[in-house]
Amino acid sequence: MKNRLISGLLVLTMIAALLMGCSKEPKKSPSSEAPETPAYQEFLNAINPFAYGNVDDLKLEAGSYISVIGRGSGGAFWDTVKKGAEQAIADINEKNGFTGKDKVRVVYSGPSVTGDVDQQINIFDEELARYPIAIAISVADVHSFEVQFDLAGENNVPLVTFDAGSEYHNIRANVGIDNGAAASQAAEAMAPELPEAPVKEEADPPEIEPEGEAEAETEDETTAPDESDSDAVKVLIISGNTGAKTDLEREKAFKAKLQELRPDVEFIDTFQMAEGNQEHQDKLQELLEKEQPAGIFITANYLKSPVLKIYEDQTKFSEYPLIIGFDGTTTELKNLEEEKLFGLILQNPFGMGYASVVAAARAGLDFPNEAFVDTGFALVTAADAKSASGYIYAD
Repeated sequence: MKNRLISGLLVLTMIAALLMGCSKEPKKSPSSEAPETPAYQEFLNAINPFAYGNVDDLKLEAGSYISVIGRGSGGAFWDTVKKGAEQAIADINEKNGFTGKDKVRVVYSGPSVTGDVDQQINIFDEELARYPIAIAISVADVHSFEVQFDLAGENNVPLVTFDAGSEYHNIRANVGIDNGAAASQAAEAMAPELPEAPVKEEADPPEIEPEGEAEAETEDETTAPDESDSDAVKVLIISGNTGAKTDLEREKAFKAKLQELRPDVEFIDTFQMAEGNQEHQDKLQELLEKEQPAGIFITANYLKSPVLKIYEDQTKFSEYPLIIGFDGTTTELKNLEEEKLFGLILQNPFGMGYASVVAAARAGLDFPNEAFVDTGFALVTAADAKSASGYIYAD
């Protein structure tokens, strides 16, 4: 596991430079020299199997079109997925010598509010009407899209999922990370840092009363409520408010591993939250003030900011809990250094976008595909904050 983490850290050290515009086309080298390695190659090296990190043998028809649909249309994560997808198409065009109208095209699109299922379904319908050779989609709700996916099958448009998969029977490939492994690592990092539950003192044995005195007690005497659980070590999971498979897998794995390592922990009911929903934020603040969790695990990258905003008001909280979430910006790196955040799980969205296009192209060519394409992740804690600056996303 340690080797896996180190490998992930090395692979992701280029992300900030990429988002600051450093992923330019490689310089032309004289024919006598080996071509310069592109800046984004490190992201592709993390992809397993490696076949999804290159465009060799993808001889698409001129003018082909691939649609990539995310669960969101903006933000550092989705912007980087888009960059990866566009780079894959650029590499395909260069490899095939396509120029002008012959170029293969890709369009990235997604809901304006991350996880908006209805809007994503509308986008899918619109993209299907444009006759793509394949569609790659990060599914906002694992229980939706069956009708849309059936229609894609009827129109011979193969499907690939990325980031958040589907249980649909005819998905050609799923591109992303091992969500169970990532969430389990988060639990392993948090478990030893959580406070110990207070030891309950054993009650003194009841005194034996002389005969006759017990009868003198009033019949309506009641026992005071047991408040022994008020000091339990509490942990809260905050998830997106849709049924994305990614959120479900992360929640399940984190809870199982933390319960295994810390059976004294009490889980607060999972709080589901939509992006930019003020009502949800108000309810979350009430919950945090009431429960005072010692740890918080956040399954979706866009939910960290509203959680941290609540804790900025230190008049209501004695200290920050241990907060672990997915992906991170330069602002969140500062929060990590200040120990407002305990940990970040960094993914490889550039590689995810690139591999999704490769998988979609393979599906469009009716090539065999791997069921799961792993793009890698790395867990960074506050202790690693200084070394994390190279692979945190730009705001």
